[in-house]
Amino acid sequence: MGLRNSFVAAVVATSCAIALSACSNPFSHTSSATPTNSVSSTPTISESPSESPTPSPSLQVTTYPLYYFADTQQGLRLYREWHKINEVKPIDVGLAALQRLVNSGETPFDNDYKTAWSVGSTVNSIMHVGPLAIVDITLGKLNVGAEAEQLSIDQIVWTLTANDKSVHSVKFTSGGKPLESFVKYVDASGTFKRETDYEVLAPVWINDPGRVDGSSPWTLQNPVVISGTACTFEAAVAWEVLQRTAVVQSGSTTATEGCPTRSLWKVKLEKLAPGTYTFVAKNISEQDGSVASQDTKIFMIAK
Repeated sequence: MGLRNSFVAAVVATSCAIALSACSNPFSHTSSATPTNSVSSTPTISESPSESPTPSPSLQVTTYPLYYFADTQQGLRLYREWHKINEVKPIDVGLAALQRLVNSGETPFDNDYKTAWSVGSTVNSIMHVGPLAIVDITLGKLNVGAEAEQLSIDQIVWTLTANDKSVHSVKFTSGGKPLESFVKYVDASGTFKRETDYEVLAPVWINDPGRVDGSSPWTLQNPVVISGTACTFEAAVAWEVLQRTAVVQSGSTTATEGCPTRSLWKVKLEKLAPGTYTFVAKNISEQDGSVASQDTKIFMIAK
């Protein structure tokens, strides 16, 4: 797959200079810049008790775009979910996002999605050197093959760069030392950036806006409007609405632009009776008319 190349804990970010070695991974880009300074990702947190009690920090909803993957005719591709968490505002949103993805093994809402990460690995810190983020990680056991190992890197790079727009590239260390590989198949010693969208992302996404603390299902009301993004042949997106296995509505729409540009599509459904439904957005192969990839979301119309 493409890219390929780019929770809570107290962090002491240490100044260091890491030589950016060339990455043999064909999907990575090496950085020509050498770090000359470092900035702590979070301040040191004092563990000394306060002499007088202080008010508890107020909670707020933090929205994290997290990246997962699923299989398509083109191989494993990334899908995005919005995870809304009621919490104290994090100091470093990028670090907090990675710790949700990796440390806590945040599972996707969509049962069709997968993650290479489960509890056992730990993102320890992020050191920022300009637009480069040096992610220090302690690896647990990842039961993945070569392609999914690459996707474990993809998940981190796309999640971090989505939550922290100042980050343009990512390098990995473990215990402050350069990391050679996450498992054994992919060279992780280089510097990773986001690759071209259509090489990494699934051709069709449904823009589920997410749920606070994972509450479900997605509750909508008439008239239902479903939107998403796509990068497909002639911008075509086929769709249908299922109730159990019965198709109750179907049709096709087009995104605002065709591939290689990823753009928005939208569908307004006819009135639906109260109940639970599944919306399916499909990328149809121009070669044989088969379903090359799809995204599905369960939603409910309340009584």
